[in-house]
Amino acid sequence: MNRDNEPYPFRRHLRRCQFFGPGGRQVREDKCRCPYDVDGLHHGERVRQSLRTTSRQTALRRLTVLIRKLDDRRRAAGDDTLSVAQRTVSAAVDRFLWNYGELDQNRKFHGTIEYAPWRKYRTKLSLLRAFCEAEGISDLADVTVDVLEDFQRTRKIGLVTSKVELQALRTFFGYFVSRKWITANPAKEIKGPRNIKPNEVVPYTLREESLLLAACDQIAARNMKGARSRTSGFGRGRW
Repeated sequence: MNRDNEPYPFRRHLRRCQFFGPGGRQVREDKCRCPYDVDGLHHGERVRQSLRTTSRQTALRRLTVLIRKLDDRRRAAGDDTLSVAQRTVSAAVDRFLWNYGELDQNRKFHGTIEYAPWRKYRTKLSLLRAFCEAEGISDLADVTVDVLEDFQRTRKIGLVTSKVELQALRTFFGYFVSRKWITANPAKEIKGPRNIKPNEVVPYTLREESLLLAACDQIAARNMKGARSRTSGFGRGRW
């Protein structure tokens, strides 16, 4: 990344770190435990300072707080270029769904994706919106990693469904990171379930198996009867 982007957290590699020097910011963040700094431009103002933590989750939370403080300072100084409208969770859900499709008055779907995935997004995001409303969380920027983890704990679903839901949340928050509504994607910091065992497939019930076996017996009996008839007739005709 370059510093012309929105402020972003990165590990400031210490001199004793093997990644210290040029190219250090391109190193995967899980390769060391160096502290996080923030760098970038926010409304034309260079933001560069320490976040005083080695935890990415904490760094993201502190970056969100820092951006709010900068915005509050600009508003207090009379800067009217900042939008006073909150980027709410509810507005974000509506905008995300509208961007990919909508139902007309006749309940007919029109969109840039198929109805099935759109409906799944609508279901999962509606659950997130309801959870945030129940917890008193309105601003999209207030949906942190901790909030998403609390949301996941309320979901009584299997591992496969949980993995699919997490990917939907990553797509949702990534959409608003790219549009500068929020500075980071909290869903990316949550590790999905691993070593998921495939569901046991039971193709037929016991009743279905018994019906199939009975049908096989009937077919076999008819074939045997037909074979005997043909054999008997062949013998009579020959002799």
